[in-house]
Amino acid sequence: METQSVIDSTWSQLIFPKEVQTIQETAKNGIFAIEPLAPGFGVFVGNSLRRVLLSSLHGAAIVMIRIPDVKHEFSTVPNVIEDVTMIILNLKKVRIRYQRDEPILLSINVTPEQSKRSDGDNYNVTAADIDTSMAVDEDGQPIIKILNLEHRIATLSKGASFKMELWIDSDFGYTPTEEQKVKFPEVELDRQTGKDKSVKGLDATTEGLPQLLVPSTSSPGMIPVDSIYRPIDRVNFRVASARVGDRTDFDRLELEIDGDGSVSPRDALALGAKILKEQMSIFAQFQEEVEEYVEHSGDEPEESTRHYLDQEVDELELSVRSSNCLKSANITYIGELVQRTEQDMLKTKNFGRKSLRELKEILDTKSLSLGMKVDWTPPKES
Repeated sequence: METQSVIDSTWSQLIFPKEVQTIQETAKNGIFAIEPLAPGFGVFVGNSLRRVLLSSLHGAAIVMIRIPDVKHEFSTVPNVIEDVTMIILNLKKVRIRYQRDEPILLSINVTPEQSKRSDGDNYNVTAADIDTSMAVDEDGQPIIKILNLEHRIATLSKGASFKMELWIDSDFGYTPTEEQKVKFPEVELDRQTGKDKSVKGLDATTEGLPQLLVPSTSSPGMIPVDSIYRPIDRVNFRVASARVGDRTDFDRLELEIDGDGSVSPRDALALGAKILKEQMSIFAQFQEEVEEYVEHSGDEPEESTRHYLDQEVDELELSVRSSNCLKSANITYIGELVQRTEQDMLKTKNFGRKSLRELKEILDTKSLSLGMKVDWTPPKES
């Protein structure tokens, strides 16, 4: 009971934000405001959400490539201005929406006839040249989407050809090339079961999306790419003052979220908050005593108590906190009050379980209760 009283008193005194205000939102950018927050909570909540959004959301990226006749990333490619290192840097900025667990193989195949159609002396190989036409499910719906089609990958001489294989995978955060070597090992068998332990992926260069073994990073011609999976590029937050009653020391938090468009800023914010909630729930080891909720749907009050219904709630002599809560909820008469349920009252701003118990005890002394169904109309003002 002592722990419960601490929980009740703490919960009833805390100020919680009521909603997330959307100041601005596009497919890639969003600005959201949350208020009021208890003093100091603006920085705490803002910084926590920022870290989660930048590190813990699922995304997709290119993890390995293969270019014909190229053995390592320090090579050059015939008829291409950029060297392989520069091509890889460009590929890391290709943004992709892909949510499946299996890696998927895509390709680029620019023919001489295609590059000849360029208006200038060179042909720009862009993300739009990545062929995703066969990456469809059983219903013919695309399972992968390139989001920044105009992004340049390489510059090709006019009339030349260019081919490349690209492996795409989905994961969290950032994976350096050293970890790609662990993630995609050489084909090996489990010593105990004899089963193949190598990774299987999808081949989107062939119709029907068949499965195939994902080559290891040490396979001939395979070049690992350090991958940035996160769909959120930048998160800024600002903390300003907010007013609650006569106090002006509460916090207003504004979050600005920039992403690649694979997830909306609003959904990213909701998912980040969900991750934080689940991570913190392990610390809430106590069990809250939940009072049994009884819906009163019986008779109207007795004649001896009906006169209370026309009285104003000020005559109940509630505590200042409870009285202010009723005023903020625009409850003037006891007749209005008794028609509210316990659930309704707990939704009232700053009205906690301690205030609820106080209100129920006072109503009980007048043979009244919450949740009553009464035939009552407010008295006419004289």
